[in-house]
Amino acid sequence: MTENFLGQNLAGSNFAGANLARANMRVADLSAVSLVGASLSRAAMTNADLSEAALGFANLERTNLHEARLTGADLSDADLTGAELSYAHAADATFFCADLEHADLRESNLVGADLRGARWDDSTEWPEGIGPLDGAVPSTRNGL
Repeated sequence: MTENFLGQNLAGSNFAGANLARANMRVADLSAVSLVGASLSRAAMTNADLSEAALGFANLERTNLHEARLTGADLSDADLTGAELSYAHAADATFFCADLEHADLRESNLVGADLRGARWDDSTEWPEGIGPLDGAVPSTRNGL
């Protein structure tokens, strides 16, 4: 069964390790939540507020984070393969060693974001004029 958190206020909740794959979290207030190690693959998180959220080691593969607020969020070691992050507000977010292969970051705000050790590939789409940011490294998977 798919969880439905559409528009709910879940600020400060603890979902560490939870299976929330394909959950509907659009427009939800998820500020300061713990989603460490959670499975959120293919979740709908458009316009969700994830400010200051802990998402380290989370599986966000193919998750829709279009226009999500990720300001100050910690996505260290998160799997964002194929994630939709266009127009996301990710200023001061931490993507340390995150997997950004095939991710769409077009038009997102990455001012002050920490991308050291983040993995990307030729299909990763960056904000215009930015390209792979300082610290992000190309993937070595599939011979790249």
